[in-house]
This record gives sequence, structure tokens and C-alpha cells, in this order.
Amino acid sequence: GVYLAVSPSSLSFFGYLPEELIGNSAYDYFNPEDFQTIVKSHARVNVKQDVDSVDYRIITKSGNHIKVCTLSKPMTDSDGTELILTITFKR
Repeated sequence: GVYLAVSPSSLSFFGYLPEELIGNSAYDYFNPEDFQTIVKSHARVNVKQDVDSVDYRIITKSGNHIKVCTLSKPMTDSDGTELILTITFKR
């Protein structure tokens, strides 16, 4: 899960500029205690090929952990590359 595009709202929500996240693994920003929950959700998305949601905590740039929910949906871009579209919001 590497960030390919990030909303500018990442700064106000998580303290990161989009360019600080793009190219990095999303897994680097997850609370380690929630890792298995996120991995299971990712697996469900790949198997079901449908929208899945998962609640977990993200580590902000300041080091705090905030509760978020991510909705994920598998998709294929115009070049045939398989992607997972995610929308994350604070709880």
C-alpha cells in the first residue's frame, strides 16, 4: 500500500503534507497494535472485490494516535494497473 495521491486535507487531519506521504507505504503510519486488523481488511478487499471498511489508529506527524475509518475499494486504472482506492476520515 504505497500512497500514489493524497488530498491536501492530510495536513489539517494528520499533520503531513501530501508530498510527505506520496511514495511511502501507508503501513508506516498505522498504529502497530492495529496492524493485523488492517491486513485482514486489505485481504477482504482483494478477495471480495468490493468496498470494505476498517477502524484503526493513524500516527500523526506529531506522534499522536487518532482514530480513523478507511473505506477501500479495488479498481483498475486506464493502464490496467490494479489499485485500491481508499478514503480515510477521522472518527
